[in-house]
Amino acid sequence: MSADEILTTVLGERTGYVRGKGHEKSAPNKLCETEEREEMAAELQRKLEEQVASELHKLEEERAHMNTIVDKRILVKMEYTYD
Repeated sequence: MSADEILTTVLGERTGYVRGKGHEKSAPNKLCETEEREEMAAELQRKLEEQVASELHKLEEERAHMNTIVDKRILVKMEYTYD
């Protein structure tokens, strides 16, 4: 027998009883659960977007730095070629 079957056998099926919470407790409202999940998903999405924006900013800074280095090397080669 599974744990749920044992609980059902011992406690029976009652509408006013929520396992683990006792009598006169009600099961969580499906709408509330859905809203909580949506809020969590929105928060995770916001954090993800912040991380992506931060990483893009870092990459843009690194690219600008690399472009500066490449430009300097090109100038040095051009000066060396014309000398």
